[in-house]
Amino acid sequence: MFGKDLDDIENCGIIPRMINTIFELIENAESYMEFTVKISFCEIYMERIKDLLDPTKTNLRISEDRTRGIFIQDLTEEYVSSEEELLEIMRIGESNREVGATNMN
Repeated sequence: MFGKDLDDIENCGIIPRMINTIFELIENAESYMEFTVKISFCEIYMERIKDLLDPTKTNLRISEDRTRGIFIQDLTEEYVSSEEELLEIMRIGESNREVGATNMN
């Protein structure tokens, strides 16, 4: 999903490409329009939800309410204003992922 290199548009995956597209659309939007972009990053591993932006938050719960819909309780959300800022937060989250070999790999 991320590709080989987040910074290389030729070798990046679908997620960095969509981030680029989102910020291009924002940049080319009418001046009267306002946008808010925020990111959260989690991992489901061994049936537990872990916040990758704050790895001290583990075993988070999925909730639902009428206003927010379905969401993960206590999941960190960071506001971003540029593609570069968002990619840097993704790098931080990526470094907090669980990585291990299994018989399936």
